[in-house]
Amino acid sequence: MKYVYLFFFVFSYFINQAQEVILSLPLKHSDILTKLYYAPDKRFLYTVSKDLSIRLWYINDSRCVRSFSGHNAEITDIVANSNHTILYTSDISGIINQWNIQNGTILNQYKGESAITFIYLDKEKHWLICGQKNGTLIFLNSSDLKPIKTLHIYPYFPVKILKSKEPNRYYIGFSLLTDTTQKPVIEKGNIQLYDIEENKFFPLSTNSENITTIVYSPDSSKLISVSAENKIIRIFDTSKMIEEINLKVPFIPSVAFASRNNKMIGIGSAENNKVKLFRNTGQEIMTFNIDSGTIVYGEINYDITRVHIATSYGLFKIYD
Repeated sequence: MKYVYLFFFVFSYFINQAQEVILSLPLKHSDILTKLYYAPDKRFLYTVSKDLSIRLWYINDSRCVRSFSGHNAEITDIVANSNHTILYTSDISGIINQWNIQNGTILNQYKGESAITFIYLDKEKHWLICGQKNGTLIFLNSSDLKPIKTLHIYPYFPVKILKSKEPNRYYIGFSLLTDTTQKPVIEKGNIQLYDIEENKFFPLSTNSENITTIVYSPDSSKLISVSAENKIIRIFDTSKMIEEINLKVPFIPSVAFASRNNKMIGIGSAENNKVKLFRNTGQEIMTFNIDSGTIVYGEINYDITRVHIATSYGLFKIYD
């Protein structure tokens, strides 16, 4: 059996922003990695693999403290609650599992009608929000996974949701499921601001390309949209709700990440080992190749001198 090892470097800006400490963790799976997720307290790390396993690692002493097994299809997303007692995971068969992190058992399960595209935990409202490939957005009670509200937005389907700083509002990125003559529920625009109290969508843009993902900058002042369809990256100012710049990359993009001061963004390729760095003005800084695999996680260190990249083949390296 082939094993994939991830040598992961953890930096002390989670604890002390003035100094970097490097710690090597051998994180082992029997297939390639698809996701890497920090627990809310930054002391633990989750890895997700195509072997359908999820593993929890304690960073300080390099221990795998828990392995979660309960999915029979590719895992699409993962999120934990604030006090790190409950874990939620989803897959392409429509399953969402709620786990007890302490003992690794499944507490509750939700079975959707279609592949789950993402899950998002609204900690204030105690909702678990999920998107489905059949064009629905579902709000679940985070304690028992019982449905609270369902939105039908066919022929679009939601690919990612982010909570706005404004109360009761969410940014949602969409892709078109299929060409149809049916009148869509939402107005034209691939990123929408949804007001749950008014039950209305407000387009952030009039762009029509399919969205792959949307991410916030660390302070949530910028929203970055990624489209694999036309290889366009767009950066929006969330306070003014306007598009500031757009970039076109020569590869199919899959991962986007920003520096803490919003002066730099990184874009990773889904089809090869390239990563590009840009200034917030759109000027390209550099392109570099990672050693093997494709990017699954990226971050820019606190003083913007290094980029940390985790790949599907289990490598995690620092690039100056």
